[in-house]
Amino acid sequence: MVFKRISDMVKATIHEGLDQMENPLVMINQYLRDMENEIMKARQSITRQKTLQKSFQIQMTDADKMAEKRAEQARIAFDAGEEELARKALIEKKHYEKKKEHYTALYNQATEQVEKLEQQLAELQDQFEQMRDRKYALVARANAARTREHINHSLDKFNIANTIREFQRMEERILEMEIRAETAGSRIETCESGLSKLEINREVEEELEQMRQERDAEKKSGTDTP
Repeated sequence: MVFKRISDMVKATIHEGLDQMENPLVMINQYLRDMENEIMKARQSITRQKTLQKSFQIQMTDADKMAEKRAEQARIAFDAGEEELARKALIEKKHYEKKKEHYTALYNQATEQVEKLEQQLAELQDQFEQMRDRKYALVARANAARTREHINHSLDKFNIANTIREFQRMEERILEMEIRAETAGSRIETCESGLSKLEINREVEEELEQMRQERDAEKKSGTDTP
C-alpha cells in the first residue's frame, strides 16, 4: 500500500503542478527523479525483506531438524529405559516445534509481504515508464501553450490599426516624392526645349541677315555697272 500511496501522491502533484509550473521540463524531470528515488528505496526495502524471509526460513528449517532430532533421542532414551532423559528430550522437542511454528509464521508473513511489495513496485515502475514516455508530449504541449500566450501578449501590445495607418502615410509620402521627381523632370525638359527654340531662332536670323547682305551686294553691284 505504501507504494500505491506514493504513486498516487506523485501523480496528483504532477496534475496540480502542470498548471503552475514555470519550466515544464525542469518540473517533469524533478518528478521523474523523485519517482526513481522511491523506486530505488522500494527495491532496497524488498531486498531487506527477502533477507529476513531467508533468515526466517533458515530458523524454521533448523528448528524442524532439532525437533526431529529430539524426538529420535526421546525414542532411544525411552527404549533404553531412561524415561527421565526421554522426558527432557520430549520437552526440548516441544520447544523446537513451537519455535518452528513461530518462524514458519514469520516466514509466511515475510513471503506475503515480499510478493505484495514486488507487485506494487512493478506497478510503480510501469507508471514511471508511462510518465517518462509522456514527458516530451507534456513538454511540447506546455511550450505550445506558452508560445500562444506570448503571441497573444504581443498582439495585445501591437496596435494593428495604428500600424496600417502609418504604413499608408509612408506610402503617401513616397507617392509625393515620386510626383515631385516627375515634375522636376518635366521642368528640365521644358527648359531644354525653350533653349533649343532660341538657338534655332538665332541661327535663322543669322541666315536671313546673310541673305540680306548678299542681296544688297548684288543690287549694289548692278548699280555700279555702266
